[in-house]
Order: sequence, then structure tokens, then C-alpha cells
Amino acid sequence: MDETGITTVQKPDRIVARRGFKQVGRITSQERGTLVTLAIAVNAIGNSIPPYFIFPRVNFREHMLSGAPPGSAGAANQSGWMKKEHFLHWCQHFVKHTGCSKERPVLLLLDNHDSHLSIDSLDYLKENGVTVLSFPPHYSHELQPLDRSVYGHLKKYVNTACDGWITSHPGSSMTIYDVPKIVAVALPSAITPKNITAAFKVSGVYPFNECVFSEDEFLPSYATDRPLIEQAKDDEIDRKPNNSPKPEISQDTSPQPGTSRDYSEILNADSSMPKTSEINPPLEEKTPEKQITKNINILAKKDTELNTQKKTVSPFELKPLPKAPPRKNENKGTRKRRHTEILTDTPIKEALRDEQTKKVPIRKELKNNKENKKQNKKKKNVNKKQLAEESSDEDECLCAYCLDTFTNSRPGEEWIRCFSCSGWALKECVGEDNAPFYCINCMSE
Repeated sequence: MDETGITTVQKPDRIVARRGFKQVGRITSQERGTLVTLAIAVNAIGNSIPPYFIFPRVNFREHMLSGAPPGSAGAANQSGWMKKEHFLHWCQHFVKHTGCSKERPVLLLLDNHDSHLSIDSLDYLKENGVTVLSFPPHYSHELQPLDRSVYGHLKKYVNTACDGWITSHPGSSMTIYDVPKIVAVALPSAITPKNITAAFKVSGVYPFNECVFSEDEFLPSYATDRPLIEQAKDDEIDRKPNNSPKPEISQDTSPQPGTSRDYSEILNADSSMPKTSEINPPLEEKTPEKQITKNINILAKKDTELNTQKKTVSPFELKPLPKAPPRKNENKGTRKRRHTEILTDTPIKEALRDEQTKKVPIRKELKNNKENKKQNKKKKNVNKKQLAEESSDEDECLCAYCLDTFTNSRPGEEWIRCFSCSGWALKECVGEDNAPFYCINCMSE
């Protein structure tokens, strides 16, 4: 199981134009799109369950799934991302379509996202015979079958379907309510048994192949595979010299492997030249020039034999890759480092329960701003006089739509505050009476 994002702004797939034109363009839906989360689950024999949509809205309505693939389910939140309560709803959707139980157990593979660590969801899955195994961190791009050979094809077919929608609806902008229809067109072409089985095979999950990854695929992590600061201090202590007596080193004047001899000493001094009896038995007298040449050849041959016995030096030893400094563990607000583990096991699940119950939310305070420490009062409609009283000590506010300043507004004009970013906008520019108002910037995000 894995999630992906489907945006309302497509990347054009293919453009048909006359030969010779260099600047060819195609119309997209809008400038900035809205993201809809799509969760899909597949198995090793090539089957899949209906998709699960998460819309960037406060409340979910059934009409949002109009035109979606049969059996689809959905939820909604302000960010449009998967959260713990939505993952529990997806688990119910998963158990419904797989028919798993304790008599028919199922192994579920997923990543270590924070929404997947919900205790309620893990309890529900364990009661229905589902064993949850998480992937190692920072390696889902290699082990996740959906990322390897399914979602790439899905994005390609989604872009093609969006191009067809733009052609069929000239002058219209695609919204999040059109995404289920686009997915219904593109999903059958992407989630095929051939693509799914190839994804499980290339990741080594099924058929199981522990040698599917070569050593060079682990090399990019060398530069960032750095220890914690405590481990670095321990390593420095181990490398410091102790006060124990040093072993005596024998002074050996014999040449070491890889070193070259100075043959000028052989030519200039008779004492440095080895005796003839040590090299070969005396056969006949030879002239000094021939004897010196023979001695040089014999010594050069011995040096060559010694050099061949030395270990080969690799380029990594000559110039190793740069290493990142030790990781600082001073920030207490950082997330805990996760590992691959069976999340439904009792010890792992109890450790997650204790971690989530003892977790205290950290409040972030603004620096050197005493006025922002006061609690902001939620107001829907504020007239010009009330806004002037509140914003007398603040900076000049602008309308999120027309960028008109507050000081230039006409008498009697009403302003509305955004529920998310607390920004302001003219009520005439909004044109709608939404209970929780969200400006155009928050809606695009």
C-alpha cells in the first residue's frame, strides 16, 4: 500500500504540431493546482482493491466520488493528506475488499509514515488477521512495488486523460471533483497484472530475491550515512593513543615492497655492490662493466617481484568520497528515526503506544513579538471600524484577491478574515458566504 498525489494541473503528454515549429505549447487547466491524495493497495498476483481518495475539504460528501471507479471510498481534511483517522477508515476499506481474517491472514507492506503508526489502526488490523511490515527508511523508492512500476504509468495516463478533458471542455478549469473521473479513465491502463507482478519482481519482494540489489546501489548513501554525535565522540576516544608502552620496532634495512633502489650507489661504490657469490656461484671472471650491469638487472628483477606482491591500491584509497559531519542530536523536536519492523507485534505496538501517550505538543512562540502572544479571536465578518481598531498597531493589510489596501477602502465595505492563515479579503471580492472562509492562497495550497 502506498499513497500518491493527483493534481488538477497536468503535464502535457504529446503535442501535435506542424514540422519545423520550435515553440509549441499546450493549455493547462490553471496556474497552480490542488492536490488530491490517492491510496492504492495491490498484491503479488496482480490484483488490486478500489482506490481511496482524500480531498482537501473540511467535510466529505458522497458527491465528491461521482464518476470514481466502482467500490471507491474517500475522506476529506483541510490539507488533503493522509492522517491517522483516515488511515483507520482505509483499513476498514482494505479489510472489506480483501476478506482477510485470522483464518486467512494477510501481510501488508507499507512505509513508516506517521499516519500509518496509529494504534487504533494497528489494533484493528491485528484483530482481522493482518500483519503490518514497514519498509526501511529512505529506501521505499527501491523496495516499494507501487513506486517502481505502477505509479509512473499512472501519472503518464493521468496526464493523457487530463489533456483529453481540457480538449473536451474548452474554457473550463479542472477542479478536484473531476479528479475521480480522470482516475477512472487512467487507472485500468496503469494497474494491470503485468505491471503489478513486474513491480513485485523488480523490488525483490515476490519472488523473494535478496540479491536483487547490487553493491553499487548502496554507494550513494555513503556520503550521508553519518553516525550520531554520541557515536562520533566514542570513536574519537577509541582513536586516542593510550599510555601503554609501545612495542619495539626492529630496524630492518632491507628494501620494502614498492620502494626503488638507488642504482647510482652500485655504480659509484664497490662496497654497496652485492658479492658475486651471493648472486650466483662463480663461473668465470667477468669485466667490471659486465658485472655491474648484471647486478643492476638482478636487483631490478627482485624489486619487480616485491612490487607485484603488494596489495592493489584503489582510487577510493587515493581520494575517498567526502563524508558528511556527524549528525547533531541537540534538537528535541525532530522526529524519531524509524526502522523496518513488524508494527502489529505486541512489543512494537506497545512502544508506539507509550511514545504517543507521552508525546507533549511543543508550542512555537514568535521572537520579540509581544502582541502575537495574545489569543486571536475568531471573527467571521468585521466592518471597517472594528478592523481599524484591531489593526491600528499592525502593518497595512491587503485584500488577498484585488490587493487593495485597507486605508483605501470605501466607507461601509466589509472585510473577512481567512480561517486558515488569518489574512483579510474584501467581502465583495469573495462573493460567497462560506461559514469557514478560506482565501485563494490557502485553497491553492
